[in-house]
Amino acid sequence: MIKKVRETSADEVAYHVGISQTIVTALRSLPYQAARGELAIPSDLMITHAIPSTYLFRPDNDSHKPALRDAVHDMASIARYHLNQARALQLNVPKSGRVTLLPAVGAELYLDKLEKVADFDVLHEELYIEKGGIGPQSIIWHPLLLGRAWLTGVF
Repeated sequence: MIKKVRETSADEVAYHVGISQTIVTALRSLPYQAARGELAIPSDLMITHAIPSTYLFRPDNDSHKPALRDAVHDMASIARYHLNQARALQLNVPKSGRVTLLPAVGAELYLDKLEKVADFDVLHEELYIEKGGIGPQSIIWHPLLLGRAWLTGVF
């Protein structure tokens, strides 16, 4: 019975991490996709926040920047919700299922940087620059957190 509960928890953690990772991937790819004439923000959010689809293709007009930040904030909030759901269940994941936690590390790092560094401006250049040293902005931080998640089962 305990093994079945633990397997179910690993599946549920993987489910929540997967949703979060998918949303983060859409946000991270937004500048690239916009350059190719594609949208990475759901059309219902574009409509809700009154963002013309052409704005992402040529974001030189700053009049829609607050609306884009609001749409990105909405997407990031959903991703953060699913990360928090996964975090609440992570201690029930057996050692063999810890691999499900690893994508959560990158997703959380990006969401933190999106909020604290870029203020939900997905086009902010600091989102795409890694810095030296040790700390949340450094190149070495991500592998360190991956190792911790693998060893401890906590992200």
